[in-house]
Amino acid sequence: MFKKKKYTLTNEKKYELTNEKIVWEGVTLRRVRYADGTVGGFIQGYNNLSQEGECKVLDTAKVWANALVCDNATVCDSARVCDSATVCDSATVCSIAEVCDAEVSDSAEVSGHVYRGAKISGNAKIGHHCVVYDNAEVHGDAEVSGISKVSGNAKIY
Repeated sequence: MFKKKKYTLTNEKKYELTNEKIVWEGVTLRRVRYADGTVGGFIQGYNNLSQEGECKVLDTAKVWANALVCDNATVCDSARVCDSATVCDSATVCSIAEVCDAEVSDSAEVSGHVYRGAKISGNAKIGHHCVVYDNAEVHGDAEVSGISKVSGNAKIY
């Protein structure tokens, strides 16, 4: 005989915004505290970090404006995500990275700067002193390292 499983629906959120605030570039950001007690980074509001999946903003990372962190993505260390940027899937934005008006997805890792319509995806890695901007795309297993700039409509696979 099969046992029936009981499911309970809850309205519990995976994180809440604390009263700890900072002003960053003229915008008030609030510290995140996860349901397990972990204290996270700073976001402008609930629209910046999905309640779904395992996505997190940690350490002193900052997310504001229309930026969104979702799925299982992580933004950590002193990274900044702003404007209409999206960090999704299992992507990681870390170190002193800055992602603005760009997309980081799949299992990509960014520790440099990604701006203005750039897309980083697959297992791509963008190093600490690198800048990818103006609709450039870095995909697959590509790695941008050293002191590098990728721009225009460049596509690196």
